Amino acid sequence: MNFDVIIIGAGPAGSYCASILCQQGFKVIIVEKSLFPRYSLGESLLPQNVTFLKKANLYSVLEEGDYQLKDGAQFLSGDVWQNINFSDKSSLGPCTTHQVVRSTYDDEIIKKVQQQGCEVLFGHEVKKIILKNDKASHPVYIEALNLKNKSLTSLQGKFLVDASGLAKVLAKKLNFSTVVNSSNRASVFSQIQTKIPGSFDHNKILITVDKKLKKNWFWLIPQKKGLYSFGYIFEDGELNTKTSPRIILLDALEQNPYLKNVIGDFDFHMEPQRIKNYSSSTSTKYGENFICIGNSGEFLDPIFSSGVTVALKSADLASELIIKKLKDASILIDWEKEYLAPLNKGIETFKAFVESWYEGDLQKIIFSKMDRREIKGKIISILAGYAWDESNPYTEKTAKRLKTLVKLC
Repeated sequence: MNFDVIIIGAGPAGSYCASILCQQGFKVIIVEKSLFPRYSLGESLLPQNVTFLKKANLYSVLEEGDYQLKDGAQFLSGDVWQNINFSDKSSLGPCTTHQVVRSTYDDEIIKKVQQQGCEVLFGHEVKKIILKNDKASHPVYIEALNLKNKSLTSLQGKFLVDASGLAKVLAKKLNFSTVVNSSNRASVFSQIQTKIPGSFDHNKILITVDKKLKKNWFWLIPQKKGLYSFGYIFEDGELNTKTSPRIILLDALEQNPYLKNVIGDFDFHMEPQRIKNYSSSTSTKYGENFICIGNSGEFLDPIFSSGVTVALKSADLASELIIKKLKDASILIDWEKEYLAPLNKGIETFKAFVESWYEGDLQKIIFSKMDRREIKGKIISILAGYAWDESNPYTEKTAKRLKTLVKLC
């Protein structure tokens, strides 16, 4: 079967890219290993995402769905609280978004993309990728295994998009190297169910600093009535690797009585899981007939919920360039200049915020009594996802400016 574009992965990056391309009249197919609906992390969206979803005519999924409103973040350290309201941001654009159950959200999004004309092969694992001479009419060849009946499907395309997330399918099949940026950091996480709502603002994600180890932190994300995403990020060397995720999570919570009190009594809605080496970057992110978008290219850290935002930004940049290339095969795309450089501007801003958080400087800034509204608004803009706003000085020389700001605080 021949297609204009073959996309690996039906998550936020893949579905967005497919949506934009299909609405331009291109023949697109997504190869997805999982059967939807399926569980996924990345439930807390940022306001910047709304702009992308509206562009792809996908925002109605959030607008009409039963999803928890999100208007900011609450931070807790010991018994000290700090509220961040996205409405205080300096950047133009939406100031609210939602927190979602990704199994439901991703399923509704991909159904919308199918209505826009995209074909999807669910339950198919990519077994082989061959990139032929670029002069071939369909230089991309893929074999996908149907995991149910074990049959093979052969696909040919003019362009390949890897949106497979942390699975990094293209990198593994073509032996591209992957750089792990946080080999000492791990996460345990679950969904929890409560009978009484937790005592915090449910229109916000709750980020709690570990009382004992300041580099460690918890997230608590309201999803729907009584259901929360709950996770703990920690330095992996601190704990016995044989300790179960359930015990790690419960023991850490026991050491943080204020957070424990906020949550109240709960049951695990699913057995806690553990991942490590999640912060990573693929060395080769593009070629003449392929590109890596979303987490397949790079994932930073969950601290500021930037994953889906970076995924959508990368998919937006990539889809526009793919359209140019498909409309005129003679056009030479400067992927470094037109894709990677603009994408990296925002990624580097987020990265500086992440590093500042773990170094402790950003924690001091967030928990300070800073009342300079013009500066506070610029920081909140980044936390709201507007990391590509060139009018914000904190998107340039970010690390240096944060170092200066912490002294003022």
